[in-house]
Amino acid sequence: RSIDSRIVRLRRKLDTETITTIRGAGYRFDPPTQFAD
Repeated sequence: RSIDSRIVRLRRKLDTETITTIRGAGYRFDPPTQFAD
């Protein structure tokens, strides 16, 4: 499917943990959190 190939390309450009797969629903973007010191 074309969406799968787009997700693969996005995962290569971004961190692999940033886009998570939700089975039966789709995909979720989880931006990295910034911790203040």
